Amino acid sequence: MNIFKLCIYTLLSMLTLGCSYSVFSNQLPHLKNIYIVPIENSSEEVNIEVEMFDNISNEFVNDGRLRIVSQLPDCELECKILDYKDVIYTYDQANNVKEYQVKILFSVKFIDMITNEIVYERPNLLKTERYPADEDDPDYTDSTVINEYAAREEIFKDIFRDIMSNTLEAW
Repeated sequence: MNIFKLCIYTLLSMLTLGCSYSVFSNQLPHLKNIYIVPIENSSEEVNIEVEMFDNISNEFVNDGRLRIVSQLPDCELECKILDYKDVIYTYDQANNVKEYQVKILFSVKFIDMITNEIVYERPNLLKTERYPADEDDPDYTDSTVINEYAAREEIFKDIFRDIMSNTLEAW
């Protein structure tokens, strides 16, 4: 019975201590909430700005460091989609399309509204992601990027990671 109590005590101690640990640091601790300006789309890809806004918003919610607000934000995120291309990337030996590549050109600006400073700005940020021409291609069995939509989602996640690593994270 004593071993059982010891195991329970150890487990509870590990859970308590484990919950207080975080791998994230916050370079700008005064920033608690963010306003995401509706994304502008200068490309010919229809509704991609809505898709990006939804993905970026979900990333902020899942991350939890900045709460999304519509009024009195501590910081603001402005994004523009400048160009969108879905192009052939590779061919196989029989000259069949093997892979496509999504290329999105962005303009990104992260503004600290408390200090009125631009913390991060990239006026021409190009992100790319490849995906197979055939979703059932055995070369891509381990990849989550299996189609154009998944490639765009991965690009939006990468934009979020860039924003966070260049603003809040101090390494």
